[in-house]
Amino acid sequence: MLKYFRAFFVYLDLIMIYLIEYILMRIVNLFSYIFRFDNNTRLRYCLNIHGFVSYYILKLLFWIKIEVDGKTDLTPNMLITCNHINYLDANILMAHLYDKLDFTKLHVFADSVLFDIPLLGYVMKSLECIPVKFINRCFQEKNKISNAEEMYDLATDYLKKGHSVFIFFEGRRNKDPKILNKIQYGLYNIADKMKNKNPSKPIPIKFLGIRGIYKIWNTFKHPTGTGKVEIKIFENNHHFESSEAYEKKINHLYGEWIKDQNLH
Repeated sequence: MLKYFRAFFVYLDLIMIYLIEYILMRIVNLFSYIFRFDNNTRLRYCLNIHGFVSYYILKLLFWIKIEVDGKTDLTPNMLITCNHINYLDANILMAHLYDKLDFTKLHVFADSVLFDIPLLGYVMKSLECIPVKFINRCFQEKNKISNAEEMYDLATDYLKKGHSVFIFFEGRRNKDPKILNKIQYGLYNIADKMKNKNPSKPIPIKFLGIRGIYKIWNTFKHPTGTGKVEIKIFENNHHFESSEAYEKKINHLYGEWIKDQNLH
């Protein structure tokens, strides 16, 4: 019975987050229109709302403990990436890093179908998330995307303005948290496009990791579990000369780290 209680409150918690954010972002967007705020100011308010609301509403899930390990040495203009386990990942990452990092100009890649969900879709548009239109969604193959060039152009435009971009390098949620999905090259392609535009100033890539969340919410089941979630901020920022070096670094950083977790 207790596990159903936990699942109900996780779902309720997420609904509360997006409902509150929807209301507050409606107000911000209205004020922005009336008082002619510039878009960066509007976006900064919306991002702070997202981080602040997520942080305090997630605290209601007292059976989930969250720890952050690593130095928050992120700069305002970079590519940020992480492994991807379930629907809580993004909220937990934003909630526990928004006050430590410069998220006032951050754009997140997200599945385009999420933009059609009531409340959530409005929040994602207000946050200027970048939609990804999947043709297929694969675990161990390359994802096919119909708007690849469009989303790369959006990402590079934001980066050229000094903003940061977040993308899950696996492309979709993982069915086995101890084995990475097929590594997708969207992140590398964006960094490579930026390097071609300005070879003297390549965009750094920062790797984050999340583990322990699978025992709370199995990818294909309900969020009935309890336990500790770990957020890892890996040392150093990275640049890559080839896609092979990019893939090798991801396997090196995450391979043993994700295996070293208790799923039960």
